[in-house]
Amino acid sequence: EGAITEISKWLDDMAKAAAVAASAASAATGNAAIGDVVNGNDGAAKGGDAASVNGIAKGIKGIVDAAEKADAKEGKLDVAGDAGEGNKDAGKLFVKKNAGDEGGEANDAGKAAAAVAAVSGEQILKAIVDAAEGDDKQGKKAADATNPIEAAIGGADAGANAEAFNKMKKDDQIAAAMVLRGMAKDGQFALKDDAAAH
Repeated sequence: EGAITEISKWLDDMAKAAAVAASAASAATGNAAIGDVVNGNDGAAKGGDAASVNGIAKGIKGIVDAAEKADAKEGKLDVAGDAGEGNKDAGKLFVKKNAGDEGGEANDAGKAAAAVAAVSGEQILKAIVDAAEGDDKQGKKAADATNPIEAAIGGADAGANAEAFNKMKKDDQIAAAMVLRGMAKDGQFALKDDAAAH
């Protein structure tokens, strides 16, 4: 009977965490495409809604935590992220400038894709779980962001130029930021005019 109770608790924990993540991500559905890309010449790209990004990250962390307890393998996601810094220019896609042809070039979009391709799903999950520790995070521009949640929300300065990641350069962190912004309410990526046309 004790085992059944324990299993029920694990399932309840996972269901609650999944509901948190689903609720936070649901606002990103509807007419807006997940991972929406906008032309920087047409208007400002929106950062991920702060409550949505934090909610998704916390929900994912809750699911992982509950699954690890159910598996009796605490720390199962203790995997090393990719330490490479070759894809930091992916940060230019996270700009929210409200005027001018701002955003990433085609090569910067390629860096974002390379960061995602360089790591496993498990490493991306680990980066999200690590970022979700502690209190809710506030948005920061790419050059100042120190974790994927801050980057996914983005900075408040609508006049900031596109910049590479400066303090958060690991591929697993970049990929996690891409996933979180892509899933979140209002989450968009900015490409310059020429790059957006292709």
